[in-house]
Amino acid sequence: MIDFKAFFRYLWRFKLLILLVVGATAAGSYLLVKNLPNKYRSLAQLSAQTGVAAEYLSQNQERMNMWQQLNRVVAMMKSRREIDALSYRLIIHDMLEPQSAFRPESDVLAKLSDSAKVAVLREYETKLKNRAVLTNEDNKTYPLWDIVVSMGYDNKSLLDGLALTMREEIGYIEVQFESENPDLSAYVVNTLSTQFMHEFNSILKSHSQESIAVLDSILRDKEGVMNEKNAILAHYRSATGTGGGAASSQSAVLFQQIVAFETQESEVRRKIASLKGTIASITAKLNDPDNTDLAVQASVANNNEIIQLERLLAEANRRYVDNGFRPQDKAVVDSLQQVRSTKVSAAPRAVGGTTSVTANRQKLISDRIQLETELALAENSVSSIQGQISALRQRYQAQMPADAGIQTVLRDADLATKEYTDALDNYNRATNERLAGLQLNIVEMGLPGLPEPSKKAIYLALSIMTSIFLTVSILLMVFLLDRSIRDRDALVQVTGTPVVGAVNLISGQQRDLREIWGADSEHAEYNFYKDLMRSLRFEIANRLAEGNDKVVGLTSLADGEGKTFLAVGLAYAFARMRKKVLLIGDDYPDLTEIISSKKADKQQSFETFLVKKEIKTEDFITVLNKNPNKRSLVEMQDAENLIPAFEILKKEFDIIIIDVNSLNDTNLAKEWLVFADKTFAVFSSGSSITGKDKEFLTYLKKQKSFQGWIFNKVRAV
Repeated sequence: MIDFKAFFRYLWRFKLLILLVVGATAAGSYLLVKNLPNKYRSLAQLSAQTGVAAEYLSQNQERMNMWQQLNRVVAMMKSRREIDALSYRLIIHDMLEPQSAFRPESDVLAKLSDSAKVAVLREYETKLKNRAVLTNEDNKTYPLWDIVVSMGYDNKSLLDGLALTMREEIGYIEVQFESENPDLSAYVVNTLSTQFMHEFNSILKSHSQESIAVLDSILRDKEGVMNEKNAILAHYRSATGTGGGAASSQSAVLFQQIVAFETQESEVRRKIASLKGTIASITAKLNDPDNTDLAVQASVANNNEIIQLERLLAEANRRYVDNGFRPQDKAVVDSLQQVRSTKVSAAPRAVGGTTSVTANRQKLISDRIQLETELALAENSVSSIQGQISALRQRYQAQMPADAGIQTVLRDADLATKEYTDALDNYNRATNERLAGLQLNIVEMGLPGLPEPSKKAIYLALSIMTSIFLTVSILLMVFLLDRSIRDRDALVQVTGTPVVGAVNLISGQQRDLREIWGADSEHAEYNFYKDLMRSLRFEIANRLAEGNDKVVGLTSLADGEGKTFLAVGLAYAFARMRKKVLLIGDDYPDLTEIISSKKADKQQSFETFLVKKEIKTEDFITVLNKNPNKRSLVEMQDAENLIPAFEILKKEFDIIIIDVNSLNDTNLAKEWLVFADKTFAVFSSGSSITGKDKEFLTYLKKQKSFQGWIFNKVRAV
């Protein structure tokens, strides 16, 4: 878990770095965004209306969901052909009217000669006329693709600035485009909306007219048949003077079967008429030499194989029908259909996601083959149905009573009337659907507008926030990976032992304790040091008083923890209580200078004291230097002589502070700590505990004299 309090203190140490990074980021971002061009947006609106019969149709049949219709229109507007047509119009506009061009000539276009520009312009006009797709493969004689890309009129660039929004609740499509030129934005939305509206409505109208024409032809045929049957019925009644009596139940059943088969035949014939019309339309397109989209001939061999398969399939269907729909004949039909589907699927297709001329032609050929197959099946089924009708009629005639003639004529007239009524319903339905079909209209044209609100401030704010986030994230990672200990709680948690007190860091090289403890000191760092030192002095004094002890040992896990200066400061703190203090430390030439600016003539040696058992006391602080050669105590004197020596010192002084070696000097530290009544370990803020230190830590925790830690070099925040 993250210690946020410690982390914020850690961040405060790097406040200048954070400010520097944020400032540099802000300056760099400002230089990048200050020259950004203004953006202009234009909006056009298209309405998708369902015609005058929409209200009537909504009550009688299920209408297509408005969202689905609008979504289909939006997908068509974003198609490659529509956007490429817009690209052609833009580049043609700029080349024909350079004085009012939306964008300046690119380097690719400027390098062309005047004659080359004329040729390029003609190429673009031809592609626009043929609705051709533009790709990088068009870079042949002239760099048609590179020119459009360099001008920013390519498919990707236009789609980046284009936004199509559906408003299904009101049936609107909003066309928006954003660019650096207000006239360009207005031209794009208006041109795209206009060209798509005309094309969409034209295609929809053409398809509806073809469908209505076929249904009108069928309706006229059915009307003629109905009139003929009704005339025969009227003539028969007039000639015989009979009416239509009820037929027997058997005759009625046979007649119902005849009616069902004749209805089926009528549906099949309508389907045949529709299929023939569609096949004729596709054939006309394939045979049209002026149709550039279908100029490439399909594979003759593949088509011949498919045609041959269609013939075999037609013969198999006839056998299937003539033989009374036997399963073995059905298996042959299914096998031939599978082979035909494989051949049709193997036909050449478009590559690269674009519709090529060959793919268009092959698609039409495949559709025609499929329709011809359906036509062959329908035509073959007609003869079978007619055979069934003929057989039923023979049975019917054989079982008819004397008035069979009038019944037959009456039934024929009713059937013809029903077929006409069905054809009329289909015709009216198609007419209503054409009236109710989706129609696009431009509600509002796009106009050049004012520049959009600048996003420079947003970009600048985002860059500053990003730089702060990244900087703080990096510092957080460093903080989490940092094993150093920077507060008392962390030290207690890691070591499992208490912290007796803390002492702050005194900056600078001149550290005169008399100046630090001066009554008139206004230095905040000095005042903080004095408060912490008094608190530490109180804690140590209480622990010494518990056992009438006098000897304090200060050690550390490693060198450089500030142990010596702490020992000197502690000695000075006790001296201010009028205590006679003995400080035993290393032979530092400036040890006395740390205590006072007064320089001692000669410092006393602990080794000399052991020999003479004499010591010259100072005012309140007496310093004994340990052996500079780090000789072992037991090598200088045996333990029996050392103990009486410390007894002498205890009688002479109120408190004895030993600046013990760090535990890196394991043997020396252990020897000195034997004579300490209370032992304290010094740990500086920012240090870490290594694997080796854990061994020393285990040793300290086993010592009965060990009281805890003194947290040193704490930074005042």
